[in-house]
Amino acid sequence: MPGCPGDAIATPPGCYLLFAPWPACAILRRLVVEDHGMEDSLAPPNAPHARRSGPIRLACSLNGGSRPLWTARLLVQALLLLAISVVALPLLSEAYHVVGGTNLHTVIPGSVYRSAQLREPNLSRILAQHDIRSVINLRGSCPGYPWYDEETKSLEALGIAQYDVNFSSTVVPAVGEFHKLIHALDKAERPVLLHCRRGADRSGLASAACLLLDDTDVDAARNQLS
Repeated sequence: MPGCPGDAIATPPGCYLLFAPWPACAILRRLVVEDHGMEDSLAPPNAPHARRSGPIRLACSLNGGSRPLWTARLLVQALLLLAISVVALPLLSEAYHVVGGTNLHTVIPGSVYRSAQLREPNLSRILAQHDIRSVINLRGSCPGYPWYDEETKSLEALGIAQYDVNFSSTVVPAVGEFHKLIHALDKAERPVLLHCRRGADRSGLASAACLLLDDTDVDAARNQLS
């Protein structure tokens, strides 16, 4: 199956160095603290003239008490840390070695599912089976690639919304792609299907983001990466 710019081969063993504290701190500082645009958009709820999108307001307005209060800053930081882990997962994940099949899993029953790249007839069958209303493609927009053109054609014919987010399987995604993912998760009509090429690392990260937005604790979100 032809790939896409975000698709890549397994990361070399050196990826384990990403678990060291200093690169994690450097990434967080560069993407969260030093990026002034991100700083403005992630302002706390009581900050004057804060620019907050729908999902940002959602994350900042969750009820307190026994459930975690996910501010936008904490949400993006958690996703960045999860992304750092994802970079090292290809060597550990059995799902990464899936060549055929669907690698379909339930993230939230009746609401959110994740899978590998689906081709016909599996694509139409699974979309109908789970009454999917939206698909979030984590491989990016790739016109001209058979898998992308086939998926786009099928979704258009079925009236299912498609959201393209360009996540790489070997490097931490760009800040803008995190924003696109959060906006897609907030806007997409459910049930929603998340997919990358193999349904492993990128799909796991997006599933973790979805659980965090749905007010789930970090441990449950990290389980999506295993």
